[in-house]
Parts: sequence; C-alpha cells; structure tokens
Amino acid sequence: MNILSLTLSFLLTLSVSAAFARETALSTYEEQSSSSSVKATWPRSGLARPDRDADELVRNAVSDFRDAARQELESQLELRAEEPDMPLRPCEMILEGSLSDNGKVTSVVWKNYQYLGGAHGNLTLAARHYATADGSPVLFKNLFRKPEKALQLMSRLSRTNLAARGLPLDMVEPGTTPEEENFQIFTLEKDGITLSFAPYQVAPWSEGVVTLFLSLRDLADAEPRRTYWP
Repeated sequence: MNILSLTLSFLLTLSVSAAFARETALSTYEEQSSSSSVKATWPRSGLARPDRDADELVRNAVSDFRDAARQELESQLELRAEEPDMPLRPCEMILEGSLSDNGKVTSVVWKNYQYLGGAHGNLTLAARHYATADGSPVLFKNLFRKPEKALQLMSRLSRTNLAARGLPLDMVEPGTTPEEENFQIFTLEKDGITLSFAPYQVAPWSEGVVTLFLSLRDLADAEPRRTYWP
C-alpha cells in the first residue's frame, strides 16, 4: 500500500513560532491491524524539497516497518504452533518529525519508535537540514570551514560534559569518537548547535534521548560558517 495514495490528515490549526516566520501545518498518517499499528506525524515546512523528502521518508519508514512486522508475526505464529497459549504481541511504530529553524537553516528531526518484540522497543533518530531561503540541502561538512576540527571539538566537549553528568564512560567514549556518524543528529540554534544522541549511543535506554548544546564560541577553532547562523 502506497502511503502517498492514502489520505493525509492536515491539521488546519496553523502556528507561527518566534523563530519560524512561515506558517506550518502538521501531516498525520495512521494504519492499524490486529497485529500492528502505525502512527506518523510530521510538519510541513512550506519548502518544496524538505516537504517532498519528509513524505518520502515516511513512506519508506512505513514500508520497512510493515516488512519487519510481518516477519515478527510469522515468527510468533511459529512459536505459537508449539505453545498454543502464547499471546501474540502486536508490533507498533510511532514516527514523529519536528521542525526547527534558527533563521538560516530549517531542520527536521525524526524520532522513530518501533516495538518488534522483546523487553522494550527501539528508538532511532534521523535529521535533515535545509537552507531556509530556498530549501537546498545543508550537510555537516558545509557548516564549518574545518569540519574535521569540528568533529574533534565535539568529541572532546561531549565526553567532558556527558561524563560530568555521570553517564557511563564505556558508552560515552565509543559513542563520541570524532566521526560524523556520531554527530549527525543536531539542530542549529541562533548561537550554537544542539546535539542529540539516541538511546544506547552514550547512555542506557532509561536515559532516553540525550542532548547537549555547544556554542559557536565552543566551536570557534573549527571556523563556523556564519552563513548558517544569524
């Protein structure tokens, strides 16, 4: 089933934030069966490229979840053939996109919670960034004149800050090595950058999503390109 062929529910209550002059609306999509459920909500930026990318991400995420849920159901049915009293555990996906804008860059950060059996579900994060003026993609390497230096600073500052919070070093250290994949979930603020770490990257599941703000002053040696900050 193609999600784009289904009706998207647009909430007509429009809101304007102080940092986001453009009116935004919310799209929703839901489907439910006896063995699985899906709920997705995501914002409309009003920019062609970000909105097209968001719709595609939702469509692909729902399709991938359907496949995984079908496989999980088949596994449960096989076990149930041996243990007839075993209850079937419905699978679940909750996909949420949130929009932020520092006046120069619009970011869409995604939280994808899925339960596919086990003690608890899994939460993954994704983020995409676009120039607010025209919707063109903005990559991590575009933000700094010295992107490798930025990664080194983020690694060092993250380790210091997260260790001071009492998070386990055996998770913090491997989750903050100076590699772009460890710092790909972020939003740009007016005077810095907020990093987000998914559960298990730097802390146990119980800590949820861990965030950390670094100012432009903290990252000055990486030479932030002021094109992307007001």
